[in-house]
Amino acid sequence: SWVWADGLEKGIERVRDPKVRERMKKEVAAGSMPGWSNLVHASGGFQNVRLANSFSDKYRRFHGRTLAEIGAELNLDPADAAWDIALEGLPNRAVALYFMISEQDVQLALRQPWVSIGSDAAAAVNYGSEGAIGLPHPRAYGTFPRIIAEYVKRNQVLTLEDAVRKMTGWPAQRMGL
Repeated sequence: SWVWADGLEKGIERVRDPKVRERMKKEVAAGSMPGWSNLVHASGGFQNVRLANSFSDKYRRFHGRTLAEIGAELNLDPADAAWDIALEGLPNRAVALYFMISEQDVQLALRQPWVSIGSDAAAAVNYGSEGAIGLPHPRAYGTFPRIIAEYVKRNQVLTLEDAVRKMTGWPAQRMGL
């Protein structure tokens, strides 16, 4: 948070400074701090952070790859690769996917009677259109069919009735609808 405390221009200047980057790398390795959720640390490292959209032709070939892989290919520390990608894509904000939960955890959560199923994706006016991240949101269209395919049919974590309840009646009841 301190990097951007004095505005965008000063933040960009700081991210370009090798001495500042060394401090930032230490802070990323240390984990979350008051006022800052360290998503890289929470994900288990750069091997669990995947570049979704760089907003840069220079880094487009790396879309869908982890920052650890990108760093290795560019012969850079993954943090430096991430910050270079972020700077290159300006004024847009590069987008990454953070993998922070295991399949076992997902299945355990789904089995709990108090857990409902929803999506944090916004609806798109036109099917497949890009959102603010420059990509269609991965949960904008397939959350509920995926639950039925993966957790009802394939893995039998839920019954169809319970899945439908967790996607409809249970959240509606919780919201007082």
